[in-house]
Amino acid sequence: MLKKIKAKLHGNAGESIAETLIATLIAALALVMLAGAVASAARIITDSRKAIEKYPAEAEIVREGWRNAVADKLAPPTPAP
Repeated sequence: MLKKIKAKLHGNAGESIAETLIATLIAALALVMLAGAVASAARIITDSRKAIEKYPAEAEIVREGWRNAVADKLAPPTPAP
C-alpha cells in the first residue's frame, strides 16, 4: 500500500486539461444552482412574512362575516305583512 502511494506521489502522470475543465464547469454550475436556491429561499421568506403581516386583518374580516351569518341564522324570523 505504501509503495502505491509513493509511486503516485513521485509519478509524472497527472490530470488532463479536459478533466480539469470539466471539474471547473461542474463547480461553476453548482455555484449557480446554489445562488438560485438562495434567491428562491429569500423570495419565499419575504412572501411568507407579507402573508403573516396581512393575516390578522383578513382573519377579522372572515370572523365578522361568520358573526353576521350566525346572527342572521339565530335572529327570529320577521313576520310577512
